[in-house]
Amino acid sequence: MKRLFLVMAVCAGCCMLFANVLFAQQEGNVNKQFAPFKKNLNRKEIVTPDVGNYKVLKADFHIHTVFSDGLVWPTYRVSEAWADGLDVMSITDHIEYRPHKKYVSDDLNVSYRIAAPLAEELGIVLIPGTEITRKQGEIGHYNALFIKDANALAVEDAKESIRKALEQGAYIIFNHPGWAVDTCVITPFQKDILAAGMIGGIEVVNNHEYYPRVLSWSKDMDLTVISASDAHEPISESFYMDEDNRKAPRFRPMTLLFVDNDAYRKACALKGKESDRAKMACIREALESKRTLGYFDGNLVGREHLLEAFFGASVEFVKTAGTAKKDFYKVINHSSFPYKIKVGNSYYLIDPLSIISVSFAKGKQTLSAEILNMHCYEFVHPRFNIQLPD
Repeated sequence: MKRLFLVMAVCAGCCMLFANVLFAQQEGNVNKQFAPFKKNLNRKEIVTPDVGNYKVLKADFHIHTVFSDGLVWPTYRVSEAWADGLDVMSITDHIEYRPHKKYVSDDLNVSYRIAAPLAEELGIVLIPGTEITRKQGEIGHYNALFIKDANALAVEDAKESIRKALEQGAYIIFNHPGWAVDTCVITPFQKDILAAGMIGGIEVVNNHEYYPRVLSWSKDMDLTVISASDAHEPISESFYMDEDNRKAPRFRPMTLLFVDNDAYRKACALKGKESDRAKMACIREALESKRTLGYFDGNLVGREHLLEAFFGASVEFVKTAGTAKKDFYKVINHSSFPYKIKVGNSYYLIDPLSIISVSFAKGKQTLSAEILNMHCYEFVHPRFNIQLPD
C-alpha cells in the first residue's frame, strides 16, 4: 500500500508540475488567460490498398448544404469530408427545392464557390454538381456532376434540365430509386432517359438505405455503382463516426473509385486549377469505365471482378507453421474494411487492419471462399478461389 500511495503521489505530483508549467507559460498577463491547447481538426484516415494499376479514392457524390435543404454551411461540409477520410466530394444542392431561399443567395453555384477555397487548401477534389429534383415515383431525382453552371439547368421540363446538364459535359446519376416508395420500379420517364443513354450511374446505397434490386439493375443495365450519404444534417448526427475502427468501421456511405495510378500521380504533381482538372479527368474516367465499389456499414457492393481484386489487394495469407496434419497461416487485413469469410462450414471475421490465425488440412492449396459482406447481385455474395502460399 505504501508503494501504491507513493506511485500515486508521484503521478499526481507530475500532473501538478505539468499543469503548473503550462500555467506558468501564461503568467504575466493579468487580463486574459487561455486554455493551453486548442483541438485541431483530425482526419480519420481510411486505408485502402492500391489494386493493380489503380489507386482507390474515397468519394461522396451527394451532399447538401443550407443553400438547398441541408442544415450546414458549405465549408463545414468540406472540413467534415476531410475529417471523415474522403478524397473527393460534390455538393449537390437542389435546384428546385430550397426551403432557406429567402435567407441565402439565388445563385445556384454559390455553395460550390464558398466551398472551393477550403477544398483546395485541404486537398479535397471538389466536383461542381447539383441535384435535379422532381416528384419521386414519377420522374425522380438526379445528380449532375462536372457541371459548369447550375443556374442554366433551372428549367421546368426535367428531361430538358438533364439535357442541358449533358450539354455542359455533366455525368448524370440516378438517385435513390427506392427512397419514399414501396418498391424499386423504373417509371416510363426513367425508362426513356435510360434508353437514351442519359444516365451514367445509379445509387445502390443512399444514406441508410441499401437497394439489393438496384444493385442487380446496375449490372443488368451496365450502370456505375454509386454509394452516397445524401447528407442534410451533420454526418456525425447520422452515422457513428467515433467508434474503434477495428471493431466498428462506421464510415459514411461512400463510393470507392479505382483511378489510374500513373495518371493520378501526374495530376497531383501539377499545380492549382491545372491539377484539379487533371484529377477530375481521372475521376471522370473511372466513373465512365464503371470502376467503382459502394461501401455502407461494413459492406461492399459492386461488380464481382472489382470485389475480388479489392479483396485480393487487402487480404494476405502467410504460412507460419505446419504439422503432419495441418498447415497454419496468419491472415492479414491491410485495409480499413472488415471481411466476413465462409470457407466450407467455417466462418472467419477479419477486422480492419488486423490479423487472425487459421489452419487448414495439410497440403491444401486452394480455398473456395464466399465473402459474406460483399454483394455482387441481389442477395448474391461473390465466391473467390484463394491460392494458399507454400
